[in-house]
Amino acid sequence: MPGNDDDFLKSLQETFQVEAAELLEAIAAGLLRLEKALPPEEEKQAVEAVFRAAHSLKSSSAAVGAGGVAQRCAQIETMAREDSILPPNAAISFTPLEDTNDTLGLAIT
Repeated sequence: MPGNDDDFLKSLQETFQVEAAELLEAIAAGLLRLEKALPPEEEKQAVEAVFRAAHSLKSSSAAVGAGGVAQRCAQIETMAREDSILPPNAAISFTPLEDTNDTLGLAIT
Protein backbone atom coordinates (compact mmCIF):
# COMPACT_ATOMS: atom_id res chain seq x y z
CA MET A 1 0.00 0.00 0.00
CA PRO A 2 2.85 2.53 0.48
CA GLY A 3 3.14 2.76 -3.32
CA ASN A 4 -0.42 4.06 -3.48
CA ASP A 5 0.48 6.98 -1.21
CA ASP A 6 3.53 7.76 -3.32
CA ASP A 7 1.48 7.58 -6.51
CA PHE A 8 -1.17 9.84 -5.01
CA LEU A 9 1.39 12.42 -3.89
CA LYS A 10 3.08 12.36 -7.29
CA SER A 11 -0.29 12.85 -9.00
CA LEU A 12 -1.15 15.68 -6.62
CA GLN A 13 2.17 17.38 -7.29
CA GLU A 14 1.75 17.07 -11.06
CA THR A 15 -1.78 18.48 -10.90
CA PHE A 16 -0.59 21.35 -8.72
CA GLN A 17 2.20 22.18 -11.17
CA VAL A 18 -0.21 22.46 -14.08
CA GLU A 19 -2.84 24.44 -12.20
CA ALA A 20 -0.28 26.72 -10.55
CA ALA A 21 1.29 27.58 -13.91
CA GLU A 22 -2.15 28.42 -15.34
CA LEU A 23 -3.03 30.58 -12.34
CA LEU A 24 0.30 32.42 -12.43
CA GLU A 25 -0.28 33.08 -16.11
CA ALA A 26 -3.75 34.46 -15.32
CA ILE A 27 -2.31 36.74 -12.63
CA ALA A 28 0.42 38.00 -14.95
CA ALA A 29 -2.05 38.58 -17.79
CA GLY A 30 -4.34 40.52 -15.46
CA LEU A 31 -1.50 42.67 -14.19
CA LEU A 32 -0.34 43.40 -17.73
CA ARG A 33 -3.88 44.32 -18.67
CA LEU A 34 -4.06 46.71 -15.72
CA GLU A 35 -1.03 48.60 -17.01
CA LYS A 36 -3.21 49.89 -19.85
CA ALA A 37 -5.78 52.62 -19.55
CA LEU A 38 -9.01 50.63 -19.29
CA PRO A 39 -12.60 51.75 -18.96
CA PRO A 40 -13.72 51.45 -15.32
CA GLU A 41 -15.77 48.27 -15.87
CA GLU A 42 -12.91 46.48 -17.66
CA GLU A 43 -10.49 47.61 -14.97
CA LYS A 44 -12.80 46.17 -12.32
CA GLN A 45 -13.01 42.87 -14.22
CA ALA A 46 -9.22 42.69 -14.54
CA VAL A 47 -8.75 43.33 -10.81
CA GLU A 48 -11.34 40.66 -10.00
CA ALA A 49 -9.60 38.18 -12.31
CA VAL A 50 -6.25 38.80 -10.58
CA PHE A 51 -7.92 38.45 -7.18
CA ARG A 52 -9.63 35.15 -8.09
CA ALA A 53 -6.48 33.64 -9.58
CA ALA A 54 -4.38 34.70 -6.58
CA HIS A 55 -7.01 33.37 -4.19
CA SER A 56 -7.17 30.01 -5.98
CA LEU A 57 -3.39 29.68 -6.11
CA LYS A 58 -3.15 30.67 -2.44
CA SER A 59 -5.57 27.92 -1.48
CA SER A 60 -4.03 25.19 -3.58
CA SER A 61 -0.51 26.17 -2.50
CA ALA A 62 -1.47 25.97 1.14
CA ALA A 63 -3.07 22.57 0.53
CA VAL A 64 0.16 21.11 -0.85
CA GLY A 65 2.39 22.72 1.76
CA ALA A 66 3.83 25.52 -0.40
CA GLY A 67 3.47 28.13 2.31
CA GLY A 68 5.76 30.68 0.67
CA VAL A 69 3.69 30.67 -2.50
CA ALA A 70 0.49 30.97 -0.45
CA GLN A 71 1.92 34.00 1.39
CA ARG A 72 2.90 35.74 -1.84
CA CYS A 73 -0.54 35.08 -3.29
CA ALA A 74 -2.11 36.54 -0.15
CA GLN A 75 -0.11 39.72 -0.79
CA ILE A 76 -1.37 39.95 -4.37
CA GLU A 77 -4.90 39.17 -3.21
CA THR A 78 -4.74 41.97 -0.62
CA MET A 79 -3.39 44.43 -3.18
CA ALA A 80 -6.25 43.55 -5.53
CA ARG A 81 -8.83 43.90 -2.76
CA GLU A 82 -7.44 47.31 -1.75
CA ASP A 83 -7.06 48.52 -5.35
CA SER A 84 -3.36 49.13 -4.68
CA ILE A 85 -2.73 46.82 -7.61
CA LEU A 86 -3.81 49.55 -10.01
CA PRO A 87 -1.36 51.91 -11.71
CA PRO A 88 0.86 53.57 -10.65
CA ASN A 89 1.35 50.72 -8.16
CA ALA A 90 0.87 47.94 -10.72
CA ALA A 91 4.63 47.54 -11.26
CA ILE A 92 5.01 46.85 -7.55
CA SER A 93 2.57 43.97 -7.96
CA PHE A 94 5.01 42.07 -10.13
CA THR A 95 7.54 41.70 -7.32
CA PRO A 96 5.43 39.28 -5.29
CA LEU A 97 4.43 37.57 -8.54
CA GLU A 98 8.04 37.06 -9.63
CA ASP A 99 8.91 35.86 -6.14
CA THR A 100 5.95 33.50 -6.29
CA ASN A 101 7.14 32.07 -9.59
CA ASP A 102 10.62 31.50 -8.14
CA THR A 103 9.19 29.99 -4.95
CA LEU A 104 6.80 27.86 -6.96
CA GLY A 105 9.72 26.30 -8.80
CA LEU A 106 11.22 25.31 -5.47
CA ALA A 107 7.92 24.21 -3.94
CA ILE A 108 7.01 21.75 -6.66
CA THR A 109 10.29 19.92 -6.99
